[in-house]
Amino acid sequence: MRDRSYLAGVVALGLALFLGACSLHNWFSAEGPMVDIEALPKPPEDKVLVVIYRPANFVGSIHSLDIRDGLRMVTELPNAGAFFHLREPGRFTVWTELRNEIFVNERYEASIIAEAGQTYFIRVAFEDDIKPDVVVGARTEVWLSLSLVERERALAGLGSCHILSGSYGLPNVPAETPQPEITSIQPTAR
Repeated sequence: MRDRSYLAGVVALGLALFLGACSLHNWFSAEGPMVDIEALPKPPEDKVLVVIYRPANFVGSIHSLDIRDGLRMVTELPNAGAFFHLREPGRFTVWTELRNEIFVNERYEASIIAEAGQTYFIRVAFEDDIKPDVVVGARTEVWLSLSLVERERALAGLGSCHILSGSYGLPNVPAETPQPEITSIQPTAR
């Protein structure tokens, strides 16, 4: 009888911890209006629209990422966030850098040669994979990806995202405010 009550207590504690972790996932996610994939804004004919989004995912949800366009800070991208960035056409690089105890000074980037009047989609996501392991049974590998994706794939992921403040051309969202430019960047390890 004592073994059953001990087992029931362990199961109840495990369930409580699991449900608590799941609720934290939403706590670290973006806030704001949801992206309406049927009403995405179009850029002016002489500009480029870059949609930078991060689909909702439990893995890495605690991390917000500073997204940069060249030397300029564009937005801080939380889990389930989307930012609509209007810029000049031409060659540019969108990048982020992770600095913590797991990902030490790793830089992730996507380079684009953009044509005026076009929209480009950049997906930022923590990816994970469970690998079999002889010693512990299984281990999880986690990495960050930042990549230019096709419109169809982007629309599938944007449906779970919230529009971030400062995004271009969306109703009920303030217009983009100027950000200070970085004057220098420290070299990073690759």
